[in-house]
Amino acid sequence: MQEIFKARERLVDDYRSFTSAFIDVRNERIAAHVRENLDRGTQWPDPWLSQNPNFASRTRASTGPMPLLRTPCRTRCSRRYRWR
Repeated sequence: MQEIFKARERLVDDYRSFTSAFIDVRNERIAAHVRENLDRGTQWPDPWLSQNPNFASRTRASTGPMPLLRTPCRTRCSRRYRWR
């Protein structure tokens, strides 16, 4: 799983280098604002992780939720989703 985040980090770094190469702001105040936004990462939001309530494993489709989902968040999710 860590490799996915490392790949994303490399992709973001490469994308920032690529897009920054085209930026040539002459006004120092605006240039500082652009640098600040680039440093904050406003071009690339944080990864989004969500749960799919309809997901079912082929081997566990008839036995209820997957063991991975038997976590504290499952309690909250079970109020919203009915397991199929």
